[in-house]
Amino acid sequence: MAIEDSRAKILEPHLRKIVEEVLSNALKFTEKGKRVEVSTSIEGNRSCIIVKDNGKGMTPEQVKRVGAYIQFDRSRQEQQGSGLGLALARKITNLYGGELAIESRLSVGTKVTVMIPRAD
Repeated sequence: MAIEDSRAKILEPHLRKIVEEVLSNALKFTEKGKRVEVSTSIEGNRSCIIVKDNGKGMTPEQVKRVGAYIQFDRSRQEQQGSGLGLALARKITNLYGGELAIESRLSVGTKVTVMIPRAD
């Protein structure tokens, strides 16, 4: 995966892993038949990847607590995996001087924006 004409300062396998983890998370928590949107943009000196879902969403407290091995509402919804997806994506992004931002509303959906510095 490459960000079109971006010159992002990141190795392709790391970019691929970020996208896989964020997209996997969005698909996992979006009901069958609902949309998951992926877009890219260049904002200033950063290449951005935006993944928006119409899934179950998270509370502001849950967004603050996103981290390794953290899973929410496990008793109400069986979730596959270890809870590492967004934490791993954030860690890789941060290693490149980037930022991973999460915006979410319960019962509405989640938007994850990955911003990676460009090699200009």
